[in-house]
Amino acid sequence: GEEEVPEDTDAMSNIYALGYVDGRDSRNKMRVRFFLPEVTAKLTNTTAVAVKEGGGAKSSNPQKDEDQSRFRAVRNALSAPRSAWYLMHLANMSTIAREWLALHAFPSLPFAHTILSAAPLATSAHSSWELPGPLNAAMAAAYNGSQLAALRAALDKQPITLIQGPPGTGKTRIILSLLSVILHAIPGAKSGHEVDLKRYLDIRDQRKLLTEGESAALLRRSMPWLMGAANPRDAPPLPKDAPRSAQLPEEKAEILGEESYRRTKILVCAPSNSALDEIVLRIMQSGLFGPTGAAYSPTLVRVGVNAHHTVEAVSMDALVRERVGATGEFGFSAEKRFERALERDRVKLAILDEAAVVCSTLSFSGSGMFARMTRQFDVVVIDEAAQAVEPSTLVPLCYGAKQVFLVGDP
Repeated sequence: GEEEVPEDTDAMSNIYALGYVDGRDSRNKMRVRFFLPEVTAKLTNTTAVAVKEGGGAKSSNPQKDEDQSRFRAVRNALSAPRSAWYLMHLANMSTIAREWLALHAFPSLPFAHTILSAAPLATSAHSSWELPGPLNAAMAAAYNGSQLAALRAALDKQPITLIQGPPGTGKTRIILSLLSVILHAIPGAKSGHEVDLKRYLDIRDQRKLLTEGESAALLRRSMPWLMGAANPRDAPPLPKDAPRSAQLPEEKAEILGEESYRRTKILVCAPSNSALDEIVLRIMQSGLFGPTGAAYSPTLVRVGVNAHHTVEAVSMDALVRERVGATGEFGFSAEKRFERALERDRVKLAILDEAAVVCSTLSFSGSGMFARMTRQFDVVVIDEAAQAVEPSTLVPLCYGAKQVFLVGDP
């Protein structure tokens, strides 16, 4: 029959349940999900019973009976009219969920085998990169031998690099220089992308110069509308049912020179907000080494919550306010608030795409904001890696990074 709602308020006052906040409908209303399964006929039929000598029977699983009694009591209490419940925040499930997803994505990581085997890849003759001369000289003058060895590890393009240093050895300073090396390294002589300037100049000097008549003929062929032909840009749009045009020829990328290599995008992570803000502050105050060896300020954004006031200027919220404005939403219609939310979301993605260095905690790097970026990260640098649990270090690696640096002191 139908379960009766207990009327004893004292009995209901001792009922507790563990729930999951599924969302908020308003400031004073939230949705809480409970796991309260009901006893079904299938479960009842499959429950083992033990028959006693007296003909009575009792369940062989008293724990299941106790759970069902508890579930029933909670369901009755929740359905009681005018019942009051007190909510206590126990934990945030976002970090746990992101670590769980990262563990499931681990087999698809490009260097999963390196992590499981704990063995570095064989150094390839086509994987070496180099630093511009002025930057290399500035590094050599600023660091000792062991520090330079840690920086040169970024040029070998190994998938995983461990940098260990006791407190006071300048690990944070090394991270800043490591970012400079990653951002400004160029293909070396053995990389397969060698830049031979002398050969280029020889070929340029040997080419045949065009006469004025030949140059004019090439211009007429490339722009026939200047001679009276129809301009394709002025043609009306084709109807929807028009036949598809022939397939366009495949375009091939062409390396034009030393400055044409792809710019690297870096994600810098730390286990805590305080450790992350320390790195961000150092980048803001000291800057990074540029290709000429001089200091410069890279495009930087600090993503996440609880940013320290000293790094507020480069936080995501502050940068969004600069572009969108800080006007409140009081008095706006629901449609207007929705439009402004979409605009803020577009601005956030634009800021992430434009930044050369993005800083985030390990947990927040699993935010859906990063998954919607048009370009993923090439390199991940994790500071205080020994202070983080292993699943949390996998979270920022799920965005296609080809190189990871773990910096810390066990």
